[in-house]
Amino acid sequence: MAHFITRKPSAEFEAYGEATIGSYDRIKFEGAGGGSLSDTVRGRVSFLHDQNNGYQVDQIRGGKAASANIEAYRLQLDIDLSAEAYLYLNLHGANMDNTPTIYKHRRRHLSAQRTADLPV
Repeated sequence: MAHFITRKPSAEFEAYGEATIGSYDRIKFEGAGGGSLSDTVRGRVSFLHDQNNGYQVDQIRGGKAASANIEAYRLQLDIDLSAEAYLYLNLHGANMDNTPTIYKHRRRHLSAQRTADLPV
């Protein structure tokens, strides 16, 4: 189970950004920003991009495995309708194109003639 806690829009301007570059062609950047858009509307936008070319080699099919390409975004608006009521809008989405980690065994069947050739 995953529990995500989202920072809501606030009246104060705030922003952050973070970038990571690493092994296996990893590129990750994320950021968010928001604040007051008017006396009655606050907004916040956030995004994430995370990709890598995989850190495992698929011995059966060839190529890389355990790669990731993730993009996500969120747009939030907090609107005061009156002193007692407000409207909260949340638009969010993501695109995930991942290659799963491989936990497969490659079987080899040995004939009686080949068994004698194997080192002990």
